[in-house]
Amino acid sequence: MSSPTSSSSLAHRALVLNVQGGGRLCLPGVIDQTASYIVLEQEDWFEDEIRFVRRWLQPGMHVVDIGANYGVYTVAAARAVGSEGRVWAFEPTPQAADFLEATLQLNNLGQVSLSRSAVSSRSGAVVLAVGKESEGNRVVAVAAEAGETIEVPAVTLVEMAEEHDWRRVDFVKLDIEGHELEAITGGAAFLENNSPLLMLEIKAGRDFDFRPLAPLEEMGYQFYTLLPGMLVLAPFDLQEPVDSFLLNLFACKPEQARQLATDGFLAHAAAAPQTMANEEVWDAYAGAAPYALELAARWHAASRSLSGTDGRTYLRGLAAFARSRDERLDATERRAWLHHATECVEEAVSSSDRLEWKISYARLAWELGWRDSAVGALIDVAERMKKNEVLDALAGPFLAPAMRYERLLTAGRPGDWLRCAVIEQLEKLRAYSSMFLENNSSLALLEPILDLPFRSPEMDRRWQLVRMTAGLQTAPERTPLLCARSHENLNPEFWCGSQRT
Repeated sequence: MSSPTSSSSLAHRALVLNVQGGGRLCLPGVIDQTASYIVLEQEDWFEDEIRFVRRWLQPGMHVVDIGANYGVYTVAAARAVGSEGRVWAFEPTPQAADFLEATLQLNNLGQVSLSRSAVSSRSGAVVLAVGKESEGNRVVAVAAEAGETIEVPAVTLVEMAEEHDWRRVDFVKLDIEGHELEAITGGAAFLENNSPLLMLEIKAGRDFDFRPLAPLEEMGYQFYTLLPGMLVLAPFDLQEPVDSFLLNLFACKPEQARQLATDGFLAHAAAAPQTMANEEVWDAYAGAAPYALELAARWHAASRSLSGTDGRTYLRGLAAFARSRDERLDATERRAWLHHATECVEEAVSSSDRLEWKISYARLAWELGWRDSAVGALIDVAERMKKNEVLDALAGPFLAPAMRYERLLTAGRPGDWLRCAVIEQLEKLRAYSSMFLENNSSLALLEPILDLPFRSPEMDRRWQLVRMTAGLQTAPERTPLLCARSHENLNPEFWCGSQRT
């Protein structure tokens, strides 16, 4: 089990950062490490799933985090389940486990038990290929298959369930770089006799690995993906095209799915709504959304001119989206309206190159988890905005490119607001992080918005991180956004204070 590691023993080489949802992470003190870079950049993990996990987990729940790494999910889970809950974290990489141990001490998370073991199909020992980035460390069959390797203890879910008396486990996270099938094999009896919600990584590197789905399906598990906009789960169909950005699937048995649906966390498949949402629904939404306050009057006039088939279809899509935001409806109904909205807008876009329609489509595609489609639309919009087509987009009604910008007033500068919204959403969606983009391309994309007041602090953080890792600046540079603590900027001490790598 875990060996003692004091927080102070890592202090000279650690970066301590606040994260969304509360808590602090102890991370390697070099910004070119994946975890350190991403948490500095996003103050969270790059997966939308962590937002769902924080929303769903409740005090008193029990969680198993397999492949805990530096503890982003471990800390999120521990804070959600509270002192009455329990979290069992498994991380075999020595360095990552050391930092995680320090994080647990730093946050006083006594409800977490850390095991420095790999979860596999058998107990004993396995060979772990290790590299510069602990996120990519993986179990290999023999040492000759990889470069540097170490031998680490191995356990199975079944023996851990017996050792820790797991009478009820609510959530299991599996993220072990292609070794998920072995962990499921070694945990078959536990998974058959219990009904946790599973989150499992199905993409290691560039390739999807759907092998773990077959044994889980035989045990009665059904599969779901996350809708990022609604933060609810929806059925996953392997026969449908898979978005290239998809990293994780959820799995649970029917009784767990029913409970999730009852609690508003799961949307079943549903037919398209039998009625149309009327335009008053959209008018009410546009009249209340901060970004639309200065635009609603001209939109109302423009809407009356959209008398053609494509225009009417587009307006039906906007009204359906507004209907999907009605939290009085259950998740399945809201999902049905969201799908209907996307179908309408997609149909309109296929017949017209109106810029505001494509902006709305990008938003809807993101809401449904169609990230490839959202990025494609945003790239086209960004290129057209370079040709000064911004004013054309403002003439007719459209959805804000991102939720953040939906809540922002345009402050008499709707063109700058829109330019900032599109570029920021494109930057955030086109890669998991700016560190994965080639040729420092974030610098060229972000430069036009660096003096706009609408941008988020994250854009300043991205700009500086890219420059620092490229050797274009040697240390963080003070900016007004990064020196002010806010819910969007949790670590001003790093950017403008005394904490440095």
